[in-house]
Amino acid sequence: MILKPGFRWGNVTGKVSFTPGQALEELNFIMHPDALGVIFRGYSYLDDNLRKRRGTFVSNFFPPSNPQTPPQQHRRGIFAGAVARWHTLSPEQKKEWNQKARGKPLSGFNSFLSEALRSA
Repeated sequence: MILKPGFRWGNVTGKVSFTPGQALEELNFIMHPDALGVIFRGYSYLDDNLRKRRGTFVSNFFPPSNPQTPPQQHRRGIFAGAVARWHTLSPEQKKEWNQKARGKPLSGFNSFLSEALRSA
């Protein structure tokens, strides 16, 4: 849900603890009963006339169930290794990755990490 401009609290981002009743009353947002609050995020988007707009989006907040599971920790290790490898690349290699990423909504760094995570 996008908040209307001129929200009375100003520009808000982050997590706010609400009850479902408070969210409905204050934001006109129907909150999931199991959510622990709402998250406000600022995004740029295109409206129906393809004009760039900026808005505050509201969504339910659910904390991560268990961010320390062995598969998650394994993936974090792979990610950290890929970042370390990126920093050892020569400027020419980084330039090649930036060229590969051209035309995509990614930088060369993000493209390199995506490929490293896919191949792991």
